[in-house]
Amino acid sequence: MKLLSTLLFSFLCTLTALAQAPFTWDNATVYFVITDRFEDGNSANNNSYGRGYDGNGNPYSPIVDQIGGFHGGDLAGLTNKINANYFTDLGVNALWITAPIEQIHGWVSGGSNGDFRHYAYHGYYALDWTELDANMGTTSELSAFMAAARSKGIRVLFDVVMNHVGYNTAHDMEEFNFGCIDPNWRGWSPGGGQSWNDVHNFIDYSSNCGNWCNWWADEWVRAGLPCHAPEGGGDLLSSLAGLPDIITESTNTVSLAPVLQTKWDATKEAQELSELSSFYSSTGLTATTRNHIIKWLTDWVREYGVDGFRVDTYKHVEGEAWASLKTQAVAALAEWKANNPTEKLDDLPFWMVAEDFGHGPG
Repeated sequence: MKLLSTLLFSFLCTLTALAQAPFTWDNATVYFVITDRFEDGNSANNNSYGRGYDGNGNPYSPIVDQIGGFHGGDLAGLTNKINANYFTDLGVNALWITAPIEQIHGWVSGGSNGDFRHYAYHGYYALDWTELDANMGTTSELSAFMAAARSKGIRVLFDVVMNHVGYNTAHDMEEFNFGCIDPNWRGWSPGGGQSWNDVHNFIDYSSNCGNWCNWWADEWVRAGLPCHAPEGGGDLLSSLAGLPDIITESTNTVSLAPVLQTKWDATKEAQELSELSSFYSSTGLTATTRNHIIKWLTDWVREYGVDGFRVDTYKHVEGEAWASLKTQAVAALAEWKANNPTEKLDDLPFWMVAEDFGHGPG
């Protein structure tokens, strides 16, 4: 009994010492959150961009939506759980959240047989790195989330993707005027042995459609479509799961992607071009696809004090790209901490970790 008491006392002392020790990423307790599937703090944003509705504005079957649709979780919900000490009571001191940037608006077919509509609730189908996805919330709600996390001593990691953009969807094709799509898709749903895969019957992927030039174009991605570079081979140059592969290895300077020029109004475009120019002047980097994305990703660090990135599809992008992202993110966080001395938790540098899919414990 005396030995058990001694061991218990030793264990409690160890826990106390760990709780009082300075934070280190080597010993962080990281909680991964698929934000959309966690806590709905603001139901008003649940169907942003017409998600869950067909092209005529009529709701799809809610039963099907429950599988691959957005479920309502958002940054406001995360803030509520932080304030309720949900994470603190678990001993969590770092939150890794799915990429909150704006995703493609529409759906692709999901499941092995096109059984349901699949939306980008997971954050891996980027559309615009400069905007917060409306399903996640507003920039004010992001600020409140970051402040709440810091108030509990919790660091925040964003999931980031630099390898690919999201698929073309019927909704996005009509909204941003790229590709050629039969307007009869708007009220369509599968019937007579069809599946959601059959939405492609409404889309012209041939060279007869010149409007594909309005999407990302060959400066930006390889997609095997008119006006886009052909798919390459190997991990770095192939289109992972058919996703348009960003040409991150290119050293050529590029203009803004056509789809972003369509999406942004004149004021937004002028602002982004001005900021990109300043970024390249201050860093000495050139205006490549890779560096555009690096600028946009590190803006979230510079403005909100994001502590780290969890890198997606690591092996599908050149190591030099990740190294450059890290360098610029370190500088961005140092800038945020210098500008927010009373809000920062410490002076630790920006942190990154990456997944390399396909590797087991060995």
